[in-house]
Amino acid sequence: MLPTWQIIYVFSCLFVAGLTESTFGFGSALIAMPLLVLVLDLRTASPIMALVAVVLSVVVLAKSWRQIQFGGTWRLALGALPGIPLGIWLLMSPHQDVMKLVLALIILAFPVYRLMGPALPAPKKEWPAYLFGFLAGVLGGAYNTSGPPVVIYASLKRWEPGPFRASLLAFFLAISVFVNLGQYCSGNWTPAVLRLFALSLPVLLVAVLIGNWLHPRIPAGKFDRAVHVILFGIGLSLLVGTLRTMLR
Repeated sequence: MLPTWQIIYVFSCLFVAGLTESTFGFGSALIAMPLLVLVLDLRTASPIMALVAVVLSVVVLAKSWRQIQFGGTWRLALGALPGIPLGIWLLMSPHQDVMKLVLALIILAFPVYRLMGPALPAPKKEWPAYLFGFLAGVLGGAYNTSGPPVVIYASLKRWEPGPFRASLLAFFLAISVFVNLGQYCSGNWTPAVLRLFALSLPVLLVAVLIGNWLHPRIPAGKFDRAVHVILFGIGLSLLVGTLRTMLR
């Protein structure tokens, strides 16, 4: 069992992740994963976040499922299926420092694109959804950070905030089922993982209640920008820390 301070730290990370996810529809793993791997190994942090993703998606979608953009969502989910086992295979790699370095670069790339990237034209064809879905599946299977490709796709499609949030959560719920199945079959559902997940449920439910209250009240653009600035700082911190470990 983890020391008390580590348990409190993990629950704090999950609370902030759940609050962000329930407010904007994405960001839970992007925020929690780089923080969790500071005290947990990837094979513990990843399955916990996979289980957390299911809870967050189900609870939030209970009220907003009618806003889902089903056309784009099912294509993203279908494209993600072949990417999930590839991501889980990467998770089982013994080169954990390299994996953390890749995760740090992913975290950095996402806010940089969102804050500084050019406004790209909306896709006129439907096939890009499968490509973005595949990339999301790989990242989801390996790090439970399937958000960046899906958020970029939703941004390109110019989805409104309500459908944006609901569609992303529906996608995360769909692939989380397969990610969790893969985590279970890979033996990553250890007693420690299940214990931490079970103990975190009250924290997650409180975060969702607050997030659902905030969603219609906070200007999403301003808070979204602040979240991406924080994400950049987290990614940079993880990158520097990992490079220091690798260079020792």
